[in-house]
Amino acid sequence: MYAGKFSQDMQWYRVQVQKVHGDQVSVHFVDFGNSEITSTSQLRQLSADLLQFAAQAIHCSLQGIGAPDGSWKGPSSLYQTLVPINREYTAVCSSITDTKLHSVVMTTAEGADVSRILMTEGLAVMIGSSDGDGEYV
Repeated sequence: MYAGKFSQDMQWYRVQVQKVHGDQVSVHFVDFGNSEITSTSQLRQLSADLLQFAAQAIHCSLQGIGAPDGSWKGPSSLYQTLVPINREYTAVCSSITDTKLHSVVMTTAEGADVSRILMTEGLAVMIGSSDGDGEYV
């Protein structure tokens, strides 16, 4: 594990190198869950005290919804408008798969169901079964 400089805010975060492409590396930000390709010059050795902590990002999926066409595309401006960053959300884990994927129900601070918002706007479709009230069984 290394420290890697994130291109959007130029701050240093813990990263795991996933792949090396010459002087470019694919890194995963272990405490946030995002990835990017960066230069090896943007990596630093971590001190031992920062290596002792487990990764803080948890692999999650919104319960009961999927991409309308079967594969998610990059973030859209509509999604960012509907589900803005730097806001308070609550995520309650409803199950954990064998691959450690956490299925979560996510709500806004005002109590709106994020899955319903995304489905209403056509950004997601319901998968699995529902009891008719939107509760997944």
